[in-house]
Amino acid sequence: SEVKEHYEIAERMGWWSQLDLTGQCASLLHHWKSSYRWEDLAGVRYRAWDPYSWRPMAGREVLLKHLSSYTPGRWYAITNLLQDIWDTDAFAMHPQQPYGRKSEQRKTKDIREKWEKSDGETYIGMLASTLHELGIVELGYDRADALETKTQLNPQFFLLTESGKTALSLMG
Repeated sequence: SEVKEHYEIAERMGWWSQLDLTGQCASLLHHWKSSYRWEDLAGVRYRAWDPYSWRPMAGREVLLKHLSSYTPGRWYAITNLLQDIWDTDAFAMHPQQPYGRKSEQRKTKDIREKWEKSDGETYIGMLASTLHELGIVELGYDRADALETKTQLNPQFFLLTESGKTALSLMG
């Protein structure tokens, strides 16, 4: 009763204490990619598209793959990242069901608008919540008072940090 409550390293957590911050981050990213219990925030303009075929966890690996191709320490527009994902992995969060009727996954203007409000906002939310909190990315806004307003805003820019790039490379 005279000892302040605290955590003690248990047998199963000894390995964690041996990792540096980047190693711990890589371990958390690995867990994040496959954890159904880890919820990311959505972008502020999120609108559900097709909740029955939507698999947001599939987007985590896609986002990490795309981020690993960026140069750390440089600012990029999030719209460019989303365009890269749209061009190569547009339907990653909407896999075809093997037992269902095959629907066409064509890139039309209407589908792009739905994708931006659903999948695009999901990717923005991943950047603005989990990946920012883990120090993988820094976020930028086009308004100086963006963090001071009562209105929630999506970030417009991101910067891959040096430690973020290292953590991504440790994941293999």
